[in-house]
Amino acid sequence: MDTIELTKLTLTGIGIILTFITLVFGISKFSEEKNREFQKTFFSAQLEIYKQAAHHSSSLYVYPKSSNEYKTHYSNYKSLFFGEMCIVEDKVVEERMVQFNIILNLYDEAEDSLQSSILKNELKHFSLVLAHTLRNSSIETWKIKEDVLGKLFNDYSKTPDEDKIRIEVCHKMVSGELKPELFTTELNKRLSALQPK
Repeated sequence: MDTIELTKLTLTGIGIILTFITLVFGISKFSEEKNREFQKTFFSAQLEIYKQAAHHSSSLYVYPKSSNEYKTHYSNYKSLFFGEMCIVEDKVVEERMVQFNIILNLYDEAEDSLQSSILKNELKHFSLVLAHTLRNSSIETWKIKEDVLGKLFNDYSKTPDEDKIRIEVCHKMVSGELKPELFTTELNKRLSALQPK
C-alpha cells in the first residue's frame, strides 16, 4: 500500500467518523429539543391547574357556605383535588392540598356559628399557605432564580409543623373535645411549645 492509498483510506475513515459524530450530535440535540417541548407543555399545564386550585381555594373563604358561588368553588376544588392535581402536583403541594381539604371538610361539618367562624379563619390561613406553596412550586419548576423573586414575596408555606397543630386543634374543636371559646388559647399554647426556648 503506497502513501496515496493510505492517505485516501485515512481521510475516508476520518470522514466516516465525523459523519457518525455529526449524526449522533444531531439526534442528541433533536431529543433534547423534544424533551424541552414536552417539559414546557407539562409545566404550562401545571401552572394553569395551580392557578385554578389557588382561585377555588381562596374563593371558598370569600363566599358564605350557603351561596351558589361557594358551592361552585367547592365542587371545582374537589374536582381538582381528586383529579387533575394528582397528575401535576409535587409532594409539597400534595401535602398542602390535603391540609386545605381537611380544614375545608371540618368547616363544612361545623354546626355552630363560633366553630364556623374559627374554621373560616383557618380556611383563609390554609388558602394562603396553599397559594404560596403553589407559587413556590412554580418558581422551582420554571427554575426562576429565587434570589430575584425570593426577596419580593412573603412566604407562608414554610410552617408545616405549625399547620399540623392547627389541624389537630380544629379536629378537637369539631369533635367536641375542645370548646370553641378555648380554640385560640389551645392553639397558642400548642404553637408556643414549638418555639425554641
